[in-house]
Order: sequence, then C-alpha cells, then structure tokens
Amino acid sequence: MSQKESTTSPETKASPWWQRIPLTLQILIALVAAVSVGIALGAGNPNPSNATLINNLAIPAELVLKALRALATPLILVAVLHTLMTTNIPGTAGRRLAVLLLTNTTVAILVGLLVANVLRPGTWGNVATSTSTEITTQSLDPWGILKDAVPEAVLKPLVDNNVIQLIVIALSFGIVLRGLKSEQIAQGKKGYQPIEDVIGILFEAVVRVLNWVIALVPFAVFGIVAKTVAMQGFAPFKSLGAFIVAVLLALLLQACYYLTRVKFGSWVQPLKFLAGGSDAFLTAFSTSSSAAAMPITFEVLQTKVGLRESSAALGALVGANFNKRLFEKF
Repeated sequence: MSQKESTTSPETKASPWWQRIPLTLQILIALVAAVSVGIALGAGNPNPSNATLINNLAIPAELVLKALRALATPLILVAVLHTLMTTNIPGTAGRRLAVLLLTNTTVAILVGLLVANVLRPGTWGNVATSTSTEITTQSLDPWGILKDAVPEAVLKPLVDNNVIQLIVIALSFGIVLRGLKSEQIAQGKKGYQPIEDVIGILFEAVVRVLNWVIALVPFAVFGIVAKTVAMQGFAPFKSLGAFIVAVLLALLLQACYYLTRVKFGSWVQPLKFLAGGSDAFLTAFSTSSSAAAMPITFEVLQTKVGLRESSAALGALVGANFNKRLFEKF
C-alpha cells in the first residue's frame, strides 16, 4: 500500500448513505411512515393492548425535543459572544435589526387581524372549548417588558431557559469583550486571545452536538405524528380544519411579505431561501416548537442559505426571539 493510500484523512472518506439523504427528505419519509404506522395501530380507535407501544413511540420525540430546547440557550450565548468577539458588526446593523423587528411584528399583527376578521374560523363549526367563562385581559406594559428582560442573576436565564434575558446577557458581555479586545489590540496586547479561543472552542462544540441531535429529528417527527394519528386519528385535523386554513393563509401572506423583503433587501434569492430553509420549516411544523426549530434555523442559514455567522446569529438567535416575545406581548 502506498504512503498516499495509507494516510487518507477522515474528511476524504465517504459519509454513510443515510447522511447523504437531505434532512427534508428524511422528515418527509418519517411523516409518511408515521401516518402509516398510526393507521395500522388504530387511527383513533387503538387496541388497548397496543397502548404501551403507542405511548413509547413518543419517547424518542420527547428526548430529541428536550435536547434541542436544552441546546437553544447555550447556542445563543456562545454564538452571540463568538460573533461579537470575532466579527466587526457596524452600528447600522443594530439600527436595521430594530427596524426589522418593529415592522415584522406590525405586519404579523395586521395579517392576523385581517385573516381572523375575514375568515372568522370560529364560526365554521363546533370546536370544544373550556367551560370557564372567565376572560382575562392584559394590557401592554413597556416597563414590564423591560423589567422581564433584565435577569436577577447572571446564570439564572440558563437554568430557566429564558431566551430574552440570555440575549441581554450575551449582548452585554459580547459588546464589553469586543471593546476590551479593541483596546488591547491598540496597545499591542493579546490578553483577549485565550478568552476568544475558549469561546470559539465552545461554539464549535455546541454546533457539533447540535448536528448530532439534528440527525435524530426525523425520529422525533415519526414518534410525534405516529402517536397522534394512532391515538386521535385524523379527527383533530377535521375539527380544526377552519383554523388550519386560517393559519396557513396567514402564514402564506406573511411569507409573501418576507420573501418580498428578501428579494429587494438582500442578495439572497427567494427560491434559494425557501429551499435552504426547508429543513427548519418542516421541523417547526412537525414539532410545533419554535425553540426546537431555532438551532436548526441557525445552522441552515449558514450552511444552505449562505449567510455569514454574524447575520445568522443576529437573525435566527437574537431577532427571531425578540420578534416572537414582542408579538406575544402585543
């Protein structure tokens, strides 16, 4: 054997066949298989003897979703710190992000009100509602939003999985570390280098673990859908058909707005954006968890859409979470 053949690096070896299947196709296969298994197990009228099997179907899904949610907070922390430490982000980027957050939230509210008042999905059929008649109202409290964004302790957001508070901490420390780095570079010092190296290693470690968990997402989709179809059949889709139509229409209108901004406000082509983000879209729809889809969104924005790490971090980790929390407050 020649020296060249005996020293083949691991990177040049062919990856296993299942890793060469696009994640989108894996999720679609999992959906089809899950519906088939759910029908085979009763589709809303399961045999009592299969109860244990049906309940166990959701175990992989619960584990994967927990892992994705657990990775969300450390990913935000190290990604924002790594971005601010290693990338020179101009001040205009922050102003543009603030404008995007406000306009996106405003458009989302207007689209929701438009679709709800035009279609009136609540009048289409009988949907089971709570017997409680108590109605709670909540007014918008700007000071309350600001107070909720400031953590009581530095590590508390990591324990509580509080994304907004964690973003505040990450941005604060990231800006300070970036300032210290600039000062030391001007003075000819390199005391910042060990901290930057540690943050870089932590970022690569979190991304590597994230890739392992992402590979298991099809199993999570299979478990959730198979259990739902087996236990409830297709009744939830029928009884909530009007709401599903309303939600899909609202999402379509919102997507048209986003794609228009992508077309005229960036270098990314809308079709490339849709194709590159398909993994994140399918994960969000099949798991109904924005926290679970967030790490995948951050990954595909870089690997498939082609964004820089700084843009992906500001958009998927900072902007998206502020947008969601701001929309919920309204």
